[in-house]
Amino acid sequence: MLMAADISKLNCIASNSQQLQILTYPEDVLTAIKQNELDAVVVYSLDEVVVELGEWLSQGKTKLPEKGDLLELRAFSNERELLIRNVNGGLRGRLRIDGSGEPCEVLDEEHLLVGKFEKTVGAKERFSEDSGACIEIPTELFGKVKPSKGIRASITVRNYVAESEKGSFEFNGYRFMELNLRQVIDDE
Repeated sequence: MLMAADISKLNCIASNSQQLQILTYPEDVLTAIKQNELDAVVVYSLDEVVVELGEWLSQGKTKLPEKGDLLELRAFSNERELLIRNVNGGLRGRLRIDGSGEPCEVLDEEHLLVGKFEKTVGAKERFSEDSGACIEIPTELFGKVKPSKGIRASITVRNYVAESEKGSFEFNGYRFMELNLRQVIDDE
């Protein structure tokens, strides 16, 4: 449930969501990403989390896990997101597009991703936690910013909010929008 302070941050936009049928993997997924001009991809599999940006698809960097290893794939831009989930061995997809469809309330939040900057690995910057969890973010996200220990990667998440029958506001969906960099003050 939303707190009163959150309600003042709500914005009204138009948004629609449609279910997608995934007949062939990875072909249907790659086609949907290309057709919708999605420029960032986060793939969760049994073994790792993969983040790709920008022209990764046209450059042949289509590193997608085997169908059985895929847990979730989110390909996104500021206006839309393709979500693919492995549900009981079958793939289910949904495409959410802002700017068309029914009006709805949204709340955008920024979430820090796992870890602090550790090192550069090829064309990616590795962020890790003391627990061993890590994520590698493509260097191109950083532009002219030199990765350092005070830089953290974050992701903007759009939450979709609906009013319940009882008159309270509740979250009824979310999507990824954008990867960012943030300067943070380290308490250590």
